[in-house]
Amino acid sequence: MRCIVVDGKAYSRAGNSIYVPTEFWGDLPDTTCLDGELWMGRGKFQNCVSITKRHAAPISEWNKVTYMIFDSPKTAGGIEAHLAHARSIVAQANAPKLRVITTERILATALVDIDRRMKIKKEEGAGGIMLCHPTNAFKKGRVSDLLKVKHVEEIDAVVIGYTEGEGQHEGAIGALKVELSSDRSKKFKVGGGALVTLRGS
Repeated sequence: MRCIVVDGKAYSRAGNSIYVPTEFWGDLPDTTCLDGELWMGRGKFQNCVSITKRHAAPISEWNKVTYMIFDSPKTAGGIEAHLAHARSIVAQANAPKLRVITTERILATALVDIDRRMKIKKEEGAGGIMLCHPTNAFKKGRVSDLLKVKHVEEIDAVVIGYTEGEGQHEGAIGALKVELSSDRSKKFKVGGGALVTLRGS
């Protein structure tokens, strides 16, 4: 679960507060700005969410979570300088559940390097990899020098209907109702983060 720490307070990617026990951060300075993910292990995303969404989860539950840090956005320089600064802060924080990513970083000079790494990560059960420029300074928003590459699996289906959107999506399509092209008896809904390409019959 994405977690951004600004001035000692934690927020989700959408900007919602995450109520983390103060003991979790140890002696982390109140002026700290970090970016990372609250993580319990592959395949345990929902377990992690159930803890981090609660307003008063005890530290015994939070001790099952690790904050994996991959950036300190307010630090000058590129990603290597950011990670070095984060490591320096964490080393003094006396907080065993804070970790800065230090392994499996490679220099990719061609698409074959990315494809090879993606194959390895998929076999390990990871959702994808991050690509970043090693020296460019941090920029807000979506940028071309910081990209998340995710595994993509394609399947053909026929659209047979849709559901209405709710809440902020009211008045729009909530999800598409589809059935597999290869087996019309299998029907399901497609929505959320799925990438849908529509083709005419």
